[in-house]
Amino acid sequence: MTDRIGFVGLGNIGKPMAINLADDGFDLSVYDIYQPSCEELATKGAKVSASLAEMAGTCDVICICVRDDKDVDEVLRSQQGVFFASAPGTVVIVHSTVRKSTLLRLADEAREHEVYLLDTAISGGATGAEQRNLCYMVGGPAELLERCRPIFETSAAKIIHAGDVGAGLTLKLCNNLMTYASFVAIHESARLAQASGLSLDLLKEVGEVNGVVTPLMAGFVEGRNMVRASCDEESFRNLFAGFAAIGVKDMDAGLDLATELEIELPGARCTRGLVESVFFDEY
Repeated sequence: MTDRIGFVGLGNIGKPMAINLADDGFDLSVYDIYQPSCEELATKGAKVSASLAEMAGTCDVICICVRDDKDVDEVLRSQQGVFFASAPGTVVIVHSTVRKSTLLRLADEAREHEVYLLDTAISGGATGAEQRNLCYMVGGPAELLERCRPIFETSAAKIIHAGDVGAGLTLKLCNNLMTYASFVAIHESARLAQASGLSLDLLKEVGEVNGVVTPLMAGFVEGRNMVRASCDEESFRNLFAGFAAIGVKDMDAGLDLATELEIELPGARCTRGLVESVFFDEY
């Protein structure tokens, strides 16, 4: 692939994705405000851009993997941002989970700047990125997906073309509703089991036999409990605060879409109210 690739956002998921690109020999530039992550990518052969404008001016395809709507907006729309500094024909890949209204607005603005926006949601988390086991949910023209497929394949176990711009994100939002509902289900089941004198191992065993407990659900409980046992309560809460905040953000994005579509999702609203307790409450 001859395209020069830019990657903005070297966080828990973005950094291993960028490392995979570097390890596979792509012509890669990276940008993040956290310099140690940039320095780590430099040891892998990536170029470190001094600014978003510098990256946008030298890259053909730019991947965005930042936290939320505000961050995506700033990366793309600021005066020194990607939209204003990119050459016509540049492809901007948005991996971040944002509100659908935000994504569609940005897609419209991209066209005004003669830039292509490819909606490319991902699931699988940091572990999935490290193990090259992510699921990519892509919304946009098929020819753009095919152009970018070699990029996605560096971290993907599955690449799904969901439809037009917005369809990839919508699929991710629906998946998030199922994910967090499953976390609530196993959290409350574990509380009931332990209060009744049953072990979590028994709950896991029966849940796995009948297919109710998925590896993701079991891993969530086991990982959370292992971390809680290894540190004090303040450290535990500080560590999981970011994950809980992302859960709330992602649930809100799904519920906002439901409101726009004038449908009620009472179970999802209940899940939204319980997300933080799932991360922090003891059994």
